[in-house]
This record gives sequence, C-alpha cells and structure tokens, in this order.
Amino acid sequence: MIVITDKVTCCGCWACENICPKHCVVMKEDNEGFRYPEVDVEVCIECGLCEAVCPILHKPIKEHEKTIGYVIQHKDNNIRRDSTSGGFFSAISDYVLNQNGYVFGAIYNKKMEVVHYGTNKKEEIQLFRGSKYVQSKIGHTYQEAKKLLQTGCLVCFSGTPCQIAGLKNYLKKDYANLITVDLVCHGNPSPLLFRKYLEYQQIKYKNKVTGVKFRDKYYGYNYSTMTLDFEDERIQYHYGMEADLMLKFFFKGLCSKPACHQCVFKSIERVSDFTIFDCWNAKFYNKIMDKAGATHVFIHSQKGFDYFEYLKSYFVYQKSNVQKVVEQDGCMMLQSAIPSTRRADFFRDLNNLPFDRLQAKYFPLTLTRKIIIKMKPFFYHIGIFSIYMKLKKML
Repeated sequence: MIVITDKVTCCGCWACENICPKHCVVMKEDNEGFRYPEVDVEVCIECGLCEAVCPILHKPIKEHEKTIGYVIQHKDNNIRRDSTSGGFFSAISDYVLNQNGYVFGAIYNKKMEVVHYGTNKKEEIQLFRGSKYVQSKIGHTYQEAKKLLQTGCLVCFSGTPCQIAGLKNYLKKDYANLITVDLVCHGNPSPLLFRKYLEYQQIKYKNKVTGVKFRDKYYGYNYSTMTLDFEDERIQYHYGMEADLMLKFFFKGLCSKPACHQCVFKSIERVSDFTIFDCWNAKFYNKIMDKAGATHVFIHSQKGFDYFEYLKSYFVYQKSNVQKVVEQDGCMMLQSAIPSTRRADFFRDLNNLPFDRLQAKYFPLTLTRKIIIKMKPFFYHIGIFSIYMKLKKML
C-alpha cells in the first residue's frame, strides 16, 4: 500500500491510481492544490502494485544508446506561430495521426483545467500546442494508451519527465508502437493557484476567460508573454512576468509542487524517446529560417532515431552538440528550481487572502512597474522593443 508521508517523494504521476486492480487508490487534492494518492484501506488487498509502479521509488532504467541532439524548425509558419518553440510536437503528432494512431498530451478542458487527453482527430492537435505551466491531471490516460497499444495502434504520449516515467512503469514493457516525448520543465505550478488566477482575471475584466497561452509569441519568441482570450474579443491581455501574476509567482519559486524542487528525473539521458525544449540561441544554427521559434530535440533511443527519419520532411534541422546545448539553453535538464523561502507563507495566504491582496503582499504594483508595464505595448508597436527589455531589468 502506498502511503505518502513526505510530499517530496510524490511527483503526482497517477501511475498508482491507474494500476490498482481494486480501484481503491484515488488522487486527491491537498490544500496547495496538488494531488496525492489516498488508499481506501477497507478495499485494498495489499498487492503492492501501487508501490511497484512509483517512478520515484523505482526509477525506470534507461537502456538506450547515447543521446544525440538536433535543433529543428517546422516549415509551416502558422504551426510555428502557435507552438511554444519550433513545432516539433506538431510534426510528430501529424505523422502519428497519418498512421491512424493516437496522440496523448496536455490540453485545457471546458473548465479551463489542464488535463491529459488522447485523440486521433487532426483538428484537435492544436489543443496540445503551447506550454501549460500547471500540473496536468493524467486521469486514466495510461490505461487508455495501454489498450490502444495492445491492439497494435501507434501511440505518441507526451508529458513531463515524471509522467513519462510513471507511464513506463505502468506499462511494464517497451512497446514498439509507443513513442514517448518528455520536456524540460521548470516545475509544476499549483492547479489551485491557476483556478484562483483565472477567477481573479474574470472578475477584473468582467468576462469569461476562454483561452490561455503561457508562452505566447505576441511580442516575439524571446519575450515570453501570458496571453488570455476572453469571450469579448475586444479585451486584450498580453503581459510578461513584469505584470502577470501567474508567471511572476511561478518563476519566483512560490508555487511549484514540493517534488519539483528535488526532482529525481533531472538528467540528459532519459527513458523517453525524445526530449524537447526551447532553442533560445537559434542564431548559432545556419539552417534556421527566422527568429519565430526553434526546438531542441534530444533523441534517446533507436526508436527515436527511426521516427526522426520519418519526420524530416516536416521541418528544417541541424545536428547540435548536446553538452553545449545544455549549457546554453538546457540548464533545467539538470537543475531543479529553487523554492522561495516564502513558499509556505504564500500557500497559506493563497487559501486565505483575496487575489488582489496576494498581489499587494508579494508583488506590490509600484510606480516604476506601472510605468514599464504601460511602456511595453507602446515600444512594441513603434518598433523599439529592445529599449523596453533594458528598462525591464530595473524591476
């Protein structure tokens, strides 16, 4: 029976709930908004499967060859614009669906919750695009993927490194028709914070939020922007960390899951077939077309190499030096995010204070910040955005 006594030892991958033959393990939300397994002891038969699949207790072993790196950029400008970086996941998704396969990844549901979802519909692939800085609910997608794999269907499953590790342990074997894609993540922010953030924005703008982009390219690829879409399309919301509270709280180490600050999955060599992350230094690669975003792709398996060959027609690409890439763009492959010393206080206040008071306490809106926030769209529209970026460092 799995019992969580220290929350650092649970990454929230849902493998234990998916594997339980008696359905007595349920992932339940704590006061920080993160989900941990709870066991119905009256139903539990002590089979030990929940502990056996835990990727922290039993980390999957990589049995692949040495990792090889590429930088890629999708040839379709529209796909690249809607993607966080260079559009690699859209390319592999398109390929899998052309083979009558299924793709699994994180999407926003109708309640604007981040959940895992599988589809074989091309028109739904756009739902997977873009970074989602919230811990997704895996639900029973491991079970759904396994059923498809057992029929011989080609499946691509994407997620955080801990989710891919949880899937691997749950499956217990490496299916030839399974492609796994993980990403380099900064941590998993609280779903509770995200809910309260959306509620705050909807009250503030007196309108329903219908879409979220954590890493929009509204101001360009190198200037990460939170974009919110509202039912009233006249409302415009495009702000970076200098103004957006969700981004601010996240990057200041206030709101991620405890296990993310001591992540055991930080490594170059991984159990996935592909690892993807941003290529900020695309200018060093002579085959990259423009500054609209590029993706670093690390290939960890022979299966990954084989599928990369199938995908080459979708993008331009260039081989990269893995060690150099990690130094330039991939430090989070090896490093866990450092928690703020105010993290415990922050979650206590999140549960007790209105959102505007939370902002006033942790990031007061000073006159300097107000001025720079107003200057950002002005500088962008008159074409001197670099001046704004220099001023922002004053914050």
